[in-house]
Amino acid sequence: MGGLTKEWFLLLVRQIFHIDYGMFTYLKDSRCHWFSSWKCDNYSEFQLVGTLMGLAVYNSIALDIHFPPYCYKKLLTPPIVPCDQNTPIGMATATLGDLQQVMPDLAHGLGELLCYEGNVEEDFYLTFQVWTSPMY
Repeated sequence: MGGLTKEWFLLLVRQIFHIDYGMFTYLKDSRCHWFSSWKCDNYSEFQLVGTLMGLAVYNSIALDIHFPPYCYKKLLTPPIVPCDQNTPIGMATATLGDLQQVMPDLAHGLGELLCYEGNVEEDFYLTFQVWTSPMY
């Protein structure tokens, strides 16, 4: 396939992955797209994106989308049997190495904390908290 079909997929993907839409963020350090932590209220939109990407693969259309290797590791993990629509596709465990490929600075910092011999909370007065803010 090509021509209009390829152009349609390319325009659609460009719109879906645009920062204003908020589903994905582009990580400059790893030069890949990752799921936005802010836009997690409607998982059916992510399912639609997956369906569109599957259609592109089925029609042999290469899209200019770069995901980290962990996404492909997750997709290639065998499904859980018996198949249930509410369970995840596969049970791929995420490692610090997987995080290193996506967010190298965060992975390095967490690795340093894991290697620290003392008590992190008492020595550095550090606790773990997460803040999120909209990317757009």
